[in-house]
Amino acid sequence: MWENSAEKLIRKLGRKGVQFNEDQQFQIKLGFARDLSKNQVLIYADPKYSAEQMEVIRHGLVTGLSSDQVRIFADPKFSANQMDALLYCLLGDPDGIPLSVEQVSKFADPRFDAAQIRAIALGYVDGLSDSQIAMYADPKFNAQQMEEIWDGFARFNLSEQQVAVYADPKFSAEQMTEILRGYTAELPDEQIQSFADPNLSVEQMQEIRESLESAAGLTQEEIQLQAMFI
Repeated sequence: MWENSAEKLIRKLGRKGVQFNEDQQFQIKLGFARDLSKNQVLIYADPKYSAEQMEVIRHGLVTGLSSDQVRIFADPKFSANQMDALLYCLLGDPDGIPLSVEQVSKFADPRFDAAQIRAIALGYVDGLSDSQIAMYADPKFNAQQMEEIWDGFARFNLSEQQVAVYADPKFSAEQMTEILRGYTAELPDEQIQSFADPNLSVEQMQEIRESLESAAGLTQEEIQLQAMFI
């Protein structure tokens, strides 16, 4: 039965000059085979989508997402990997907390790659405020830098003022880590400012930080143990 529905739709679109390659036709057929309606299949039955993009859209519909949810990522400007990342934000994978259409719409932007999309989503999953998320939801940061900024808020409860010290794309993710370690060691702001300099190498920043922590009374073992968890 579903085979007839699929072939009928493909032929009907073909008479209108819409042509699909074999892999795209396969995704259309799979949609009917998975009990999607004609209107649902028509959301992705368009040659502007690659077969890989069609597969992600089809998967979203099969898993029960609404048409409005799927349309957030059903756009050829997104790669299949970007679509997949946005899909799982809506489904709640891997943390089991699905994000709303409103939340995902804020970072459904082709300027973000899949890793950046996942890093931004973590902020919403962990209940960060819009202003906190806005500090790293910017394509000028790579995913690793985003995660360091997220760490400051979600894991270590730093203030926006503290995170702002290193929420700057001039710092590499490794440099950001050194600054974050300074905060978790409870160094005073003025001491952290002394090595929060993108012109210093990671090794130089580490050396300054460790000397300040030693002067503050931390043992070398405590300094090394701290570094293992950040």
